[in-house]
Amino acid sequence: MYNRSKILAFAVLICLPLSLLATIPIYNNEEVSKEPAKFVLAGWSYPDEYGQGIYMFRFYENSTGSWVAAPWYYVGGELDGLTFYSLHSYDPYALNWSSGVSMKIRVYTTLNQTLVGVASTAEGQNYLRHNVNVASGSNSSIFSQQNFTYYDATDTPGYNYAYVYDVILDFIPAEFSTYVITVNYEVYFETFGWGESYLHDCSDTSDITYSSNSGLDPEDYGIGSNGSIVEMWITPDSVSDEYVIYKLDFTNIDNSDGDINLTVRYRVEDGFIGFRLTLYYDDATSDSTGLQTSQTWSNLTIDADSGKVLDYVLLYCDDNPSSVTSGNRSVYIDFIEITNPTDTLEYFELRWNLVSIVIIYFSVSANYWALNMSLIFGGLILMLVSVCILAKKVRDRNITNDAGILLLFLFCVGWGLFIGGTIIG
Repeated sequence: MYNRSKILAFAVLICLPLSLLATIPIYNNEEVSKEPAKFVLAGWSYPDEYGQGIYMFRFYENSTGSWVAAPWYYVGGELDGLTFYSLHSYDPYALNWSSGVSMKIRVYTTLNQTLVGVASTAEGQNYLRHNVNVASGSNSSIFSQQNFTYYDATDTPGYNYAYVYDVILDFIPAEFSTYVITVNYEVYFETFGWGESYLHDCSDTSDITYSSNSGLDPEDYGIGSNGSIVEMWITPDSVSDEYVIYKLDFTNIDNSDGDINLTVRYRVEDGFIGFRLTLYYDDATSDSTGLQTSQTWSNLTIDADSGKVLDYVLLYCDDNPSSVTSGNRSVYIDFIEITNPTDTLEYFELRWNLVSIVIIYFSVSANYWALNMSLIFGGLILMLVSVCILAKKVRDRNITNDAGILLLFLFCVGWGLFIGGTIIG
């Protein structure tokens, strides 16, 4: 009897701590708000030199079946009067996100309408785009999307246009998982680029387009390439000046240093045709070589004006003299090249420019509601099983000290789990 009493006491000593342990709250909803899931602002570039970029996020969740603003909790200090679900580049907020709950991001951006040259927010939509990528803790991309949904735009006089776009992150956050959200914002405008010297090798007529003619019918002029040489030709039939002009357009080239040259290697067919080269700048001014008549291959060079931006070139095939009224007259071009001493040019390119990037880390905690329910139901099952077994043994008059100790143990554990789950919930 003494030994059995010791065993009973020992079992009670085990059961009570377990019961008390189960009642210790792991996290309830209020405590999650005090100790939220980790949400770290890893990087945010705003604004750029033109006042553009992403200036705010709002996060939405759909645990109720519709999108509602997700709560934000300030880490230390006051809320500074900001809405709970907004995040700026300077806000030390933390996001409490639940597993199994979808996420929608509302992105607030600015666009410099003068820089891109638009007159309305509707037109400005063509010059901006967003991209989002979500990676898991293993750095593998689990979601990526470029097309965001337009929501709203604001044109405030004296300020940049402000746009609002939405994107639904089409994945379900999982328990005990870490995610990285990267949002890029790009604007299409002319910016600097660098590259090697420009060369049109005349293997074809790419980028060379018809511009105008004087006194010629459509069948009396043309252009083509044999794979290495471009030929421009006219068939003059009047004593007045007749010519055809072709335009070579290239990416605008900055000549701030004043060391850029345009060189064309050319020759004319005979003494009744001439070639003229005219270089235009983006301010509509130009430099010209005048009419050239070399019947052997010759390099024709224009020293570009310092401090200007090269825009395009006009290529003339002109009868010489104007009184020529017969024959098929051609100008041949071997190459067109733009160089400087370093063979590295600075271009003004119309392209997509990354003006803002935001990188955010967040982790998802466990679903403690499910844990609470498992504790409650587990406790109920243990208590029910122990009572049923006790009733059966009492009915059968087959209860022993060992059985009683075991049933007491099961009942105490079940009771502890039930109380613990109830308190946590």
